[in-house]
Amino acid sequence: MAGTRYRPNLHVVGSPMAWIGPNGYADRILGAGLRPSPFQMRLQPSDPRERMHGAALIWPSRPSIAPTAPPRTAGYSTLTKELEGTGQQAHHLNQNAVYRDIIPENEGLSVGLRGNAFTEVGSPHYNAHRSLEGFWNQFRRGGARFGQTPTNAEYGAALEASLRAGGLSPADAATVAAQAAQQRAAYGLAPTAPVPRIPGRINQTPPPPP
Repeated sequence: MAGTRYRPNLHVVGSPMAWIGPNGYADRILGAGLRPSPFQMRLQPSDPRERMHGAALIWPSRPSIAPTAPPRTAGYSTLTKELEGTGQQAHHLNQNAVYRDIIPENEGLSVGLRGNAFTEVGSPHYNAHRSLEGFWNQFRRGGARFGQTPTNAEYGAALEASLRAGGLSPADAATVAAQAAQQRAAYGLAPTAPVPRIPGRINQTPPPPP
């Protein structure tokens, strides 16, 4: 093979033979044309059958990456205290203006979102509420479904979409929305039942014109 020389005394761990190129590292393993970088191999004393000048080539292990935990959720009053001074605000998952007659405000499950929901245009908290406003507008006067009331399940789907709009990953949004659904169920709110009330507009600061 041009440009290489065969050294039968070199063995890559787990391999009967390897080709060594002019730079002294493996050109081919088992004749398969694989070319590991010299920076991906390290030398370590090993069995005499796997030695090259007193060392053996082994593949470094790939570092494990721990999965990230979903965002913390807690009751509104608890989370509000925890978030003081962080720039985040506690965001009711089961919107207080909708569920306050059934789920007490301070116990309403919440997640932390950065920014002011009313005035900080483009912040995660603002964007989450803006998304929900789009959902509610269809049930308000002039909307396509005016006179109808959405179900708790429909609200749950709108909540999940609003959390994605607020910057949560699709997986985290689904996890957090499922927790909100569990709280609704704990208070006797069936998925197919209508939401307790349709909230009024929150009159957010409008975004600047494009």
